[in-house]
Amino acid sequence: MEQFLNILVIEDSLSDYLLTERRLAQAEIHARCHRVATVEELRDALGAGGWDLVLSDYSVPQMDFLESFNLIQSRMPDVPVILLSGSIGEEQAVELLKLGVWDFVFKEKPARLAPAIKRSLGEAAQRCNQRRAEEALRESEAGYRLLFENMLEGFASCRMLFDQAGRPQDFVYLSVNKKFAELTGLKDVVGKRVSEVIPGIRESNSDLLETYGRVATTGTPERLETFVAPLGIWFSVSVYSTQQGEFVAVFDNITVRKQAEEALQEATQRLRLATASGRLGIWDRDFRNDDLLWDDRMYELYGMTRGGRKMGFVTWLNCLHPDDRAMATEAIRAAVRGENEYDIQFRICHPDGSLRHIKANGVVIRDRHGTAVRMIGLNQDITDQKHLEEQLLQSQKMEAIGQLAGGVAHDFNNILTVIYGYCSLLQLQMGNGSQYRPDIDHIFAAAERAANLTKSLLAFSRKQVMSPRPLNLNDAIANVGKLLTRIIGEDIHLKTNLSVNPLRIFADSGQIEQILMNLATNARDAMPDGGLLTLETDIQEIDQDFIHAHGYGVAGTYAVMSVSDTGTGMDAETGKKIFEPFFTTKEVGKGTGLGLSIVYGVIKQHNGYINVYSEPGKGTTFRIYFPLMAPGNGVEEKEAPPDYPPMGTETVLVAEDDASIRQIAEVVLTKFGYQVILAGNGQDAIEKFKANREKIDIIVMDMIMPEKSGKDAYEEIRMLQPDVRVLFMSGYSPDLLQDKGLFDKGAEIIMKPLHPLNLVRKVRSVLDV
Repeated sequence: MEQFLNILVIEDSLSDYLLTERRLAQAEIHARCHRVATVEELRDALGAGGWDLVLSDYSVPQMDFLESFNLIQSRMPDVPVILLSGSIGEEQAVELLKLGVWDFVFKEKPARLAPAIKRSLGEAAQRCNQRRAEEALRESEAGYRLLFENMLEGFASCRMLFDQAGRPQDFVYLSVNKKFAELTGLKDVVGKRVSEVIPGIRESNSDLLETYGRVATTGTPERLETFVAPLGIWFSVSVYSTQQGEFVAVFDNITVRKQAEEALQEATQRLRLATASGRLGIWDRDFRNDDLLWDDRMYELYGMTRGGRKMGFVTWLNCLHPDDRAMATEAIRAAVRGENEYDIQFRICHPDGSLRHIKANGVVIRDRHGTAVRMIGLNQDITDQKHLEEQLLQSQKMEAIGQLAGGVAHDFNNILTVIYGYCSLLQLQMGNGSQYRPDIDHIFAAAERAANLTKSLLAFSRKQVMSPRPLNLNDAIANVGKLLTRIIGEDIHLKTNLSVNPLRIFADSGQIEQILMNLATNARDAMPDGGLLTLETDIQEIDQDFIHAHGYGVAGTYAVMSVSDTGTGMDAETGKKIFEPFFTTKEVGKGTGLGLSIVYGVIKQHNGYINVYSEPGKGTTFRIYFPLMAPGNGVEEKEAPPDYPPMGTETVLVAEDDASIRQIAEVVLTKFGYQVILAGNGQDAIEKFKANREKIDIIVMDMIMPEKSGKDAYEEIRMLQPDVRVLFMSGYSPDLLQDKGLFDKGAEIIMKPLHPLNLVRKVRSVLDV
């Protein structure tokens, strides 16, 4: 059962609160959120209790942040408070951090919210565990003191012996009690020197002799704890002077307590490390004999089994990537010297041939003299995390380029609509026999290429308008074969090896063609002296082993298209960058660096995957995975030849802020018999509709216009006439319009650039519904 966080949100804006809930869900943080906007609501919520986290805006009209924060701190001192605001500067935020706020996230930078929450909750858990450990230690010490106060202690009355210089040299036991023998294991000590009773004590416990001599000389009592090495016992000793040169030692055996304290200290350190991460391997290195102990998880991380060779530092070091060994060795040395904490990342060469990324941290255990004797720590496999970080970086690059492309596409599509419109009108007027018809056809073809360029730009963000349909991947490759032959040239041989089984996928055939064209062009450039280009198809199951090895994928059956060449190939470093926008290895003027980025975007929009295998001098192979359709799920569709639009008599209200598009729409619709009323923006459309509502049959409206958007204008018009027919136009992609909340699924929309005949057909189809 999933565990939900209980999050208290101090926020006066409902929309901001709902946005916060949405961002938590997007970050896969399962939470139950409760919003408060007044001090009274906050007091009630705190009284109810059970909160794991507080997210607070700084500027809530009916609340003072510092007063609210102090109230939270007094009631829930261990619950993290994260400031989520867009109204304060960084300097003020830093001051609030000093006052005890755990973290702050600017509303305009929401990407920090999920990491800030996870980090704060981790720190809160760590503090709680640390406090529990400290309380356990205090309880242990209190229990020991109670036991100590109620037990008989050892007593020894002694006379101090000094050398000629007055330095303490030895002492003689004058009397001892019965508990003395029980605690020390020594018998018949009265009248004997301590050096006789415990050989070697003067060398191992000179501090004890100095303390006894000081008390015997000054008369000032002292207390100490000392480890008597020859006996292997820790003693707690209180020393009192009885007369000049004599003293009484009241002592107890505290070996058990000392061992418990050391064990508790080690357990606390292990607990602090273990709570920092998830599934971790634990290791323990003894510097005195170079023993390295691993738990089962460590062996699993490194792909090794117990019972083999003895584990030691050198054995572990040989598991690391050669380039990382010096860094890892120096990190351990620095930790032993006390210069830095041991917290590093390195790569290991896994026995299965893969490289794994490991995060390691540890603490040094020192003896009472400060000498490092042991080091314990944790290892965590972060390979998947590294892959996700790389994918996130690529996604962010694509999104940035996509936003730029979206703006360009909108304006460009408006221009192309005008070019399409007048070309179509001229084609209709002059007929096929006109001497100017080829010129008009050339202009129209150039406009088509410009429209395809716009689609290519939108491919970066995977927001281009697709026309997917069920198709056989083998047929799509066969149809483009002749075109590929012309692209690659006569000195490159094209070989196809297609699956005998139909590979039915749901895809845009034009974009499949674009993938093949781009890959074939790259292959041609990689084989300047000729070679072999091979196209192959097959079926492959993506399972958990594939996903773990590649770091991506959704389990299922896929159609695989392989494009291989015998060209120059590339090294691993180049292979990591080839899908980045504007990255190219070609000379200036011979490559834009867009081709493979477009391929990447198109494949992602089809819910597919692509990977590359290449070595310098050994050619390159691209493998592309498309989800395979289930048998009987749709049939391949054939494109119907364009029909000539029927005439109409209805009245159309055209709302468009671009005057050129308004004009071409009016000319085309009028030519096909429609009555046209024009509006220059959303507000104008509302006024024109009010004035002509009895005769307007349909509204053709641009989605984004000044003063009032197409959707806002439509909502107002629908209040006047609920059954009004509307056909939206836009140069932006439907995905972007949905993100902005401007486009509802099911709404009728026609995308720019508009073909005039397509506009007439679409108007007719909406009217005939």
